[in-house]
Amino acid sequence: MPYFMKNSIIRNGVSIEIIGLIEDKSTITQVEMANLLEVTPRMIRYHLKKLVDKNYITRIGAKMQKMESLTNALS
Repeated sequence: MPYFMKNSIIRNGVSIEIIGLIEDKSTITQVEMANLLEVTPRMIRYHLKKLVDKNYITRIGAKMQKMESLTNALS
């Protein structure tokens, strides 16, 4: 089991799915994530903010053009 699932406050399925999507395609948009996960873009923004605040993902570029998952660095 990945580190972030064992020792983390991230236990929400949407957050875990978002991390997986970012690992698969770092340039994925919030709208694309929302469509794939069948949730609203607002919910995606909420979870992205929480993930950034907890340092599970990081923004690359001023306009969030790319994101990077930090889960590999944690394991």
